[in-house]
Amino acid sequence: MVEYAEARRLATVALLICDDLEAHESGRMSQVERVMLRRHYVALHIWEGVINVFLELKFDFSRVPAVSTELLEGESSEIGQYLNMWNLMTQLIGSPYITILMLQIGRAVHGQSYELTLDMILQFEQKVLEWWDNLPDDFRICDDPFTPAVEQVVDSITSSVVLVPFAILHALSALVQSSLLRPPSVSLQNSATDDMIRIIQEKATSITLSSTKALVYVMKRNLEVDVEAVPLSIGYMLGTLHAVCSIVNNCTTDGVQLPVEVFDLLFRCFTQINALFPPGHQVPASSSTLEAFMADFKNFKNVDRNIPFPTIKRRG
Repeated sequence: MVEYAEARRLATVALLICDDLEAHESGRMSQVERVMLRRHYVALHIWEGVINVFLELKFDFSRVPAVSTELLEGESSEIGQYLNMWNLMTQLIGSPYITILMLQIGRAVHGQSYELTLDMILQFEQKVLEWWDNLPDDFRICDDPFTPAVEQVVDSITSSVVLVPFAILHALSALVQSSLLRPPSVSLQNSATDDMIRIIQEKATSITLSSTKALVYVMKRNLEVDVEAVPLSIGYMLGTLHAVCSIVNNCTTDGVQLPVEVFDLLFRCFTQINALFPPGHQVPASSSTLEAFMADFKNFKNVDRNIPFPTIKRRG
């Protein structure tokens, strides 16, 4: 927590410097300096948002400005593709709908009471698919991002940058859908509502498992293509999977389980990541948080069942 607080302090200082340079020095800057200043400014806004997720349970990327895809002399087209990736990512995670939705999902991740209206639930798939359908061809790696052939789709990609929109979609999908699995703490005494909730939860279970599986395959492919990739960093991917498992572990009564092969693949990814550290710096398996949450995820006998079910409302 101290490291995140210090990171936010440094990010804030850097943003203030960027603001000052923009206000007082931009007129005297060269084209290269102006372009690089803007890129740093956007990157800092994004990382400030990431830090706030950890420190304040606040998911808000709505203020992240678009970054220019203008290429400087000598830059390759891959740089333009990378910059475009950031814009496409923030178009989704910075949208008003996702901002409002993820405020509640953040509470779910941390075991707090939260509320999801029926409108919010039903709009999710429509919103993300609409965003996906409007992606440029080089980022829309398949027609249907929820295809059962996810392993084949991911294995065909040779660029970690191209994988990002697919990973972001499934990270949001896994977090949102898994938060719908919390059981009612009291009977609703309404068969129509009970049936509706059951249908929603059945679909949420299916999508949670498929999106989590997709994330694990993305992690595997990313390790094969570019272990240093941003924002598909090791910490981001493990953090997302940990959050999904935490939600499922705290929410389900029926023991929803990820397929065994996904756990095996996830552990192999962790082993490969651990091998990248120099001698004496590896994380012992016995102290691995990954191993701990995988074990906890399979053990439902100690789960707290008394957290209220998210309120489902009809509007208008």
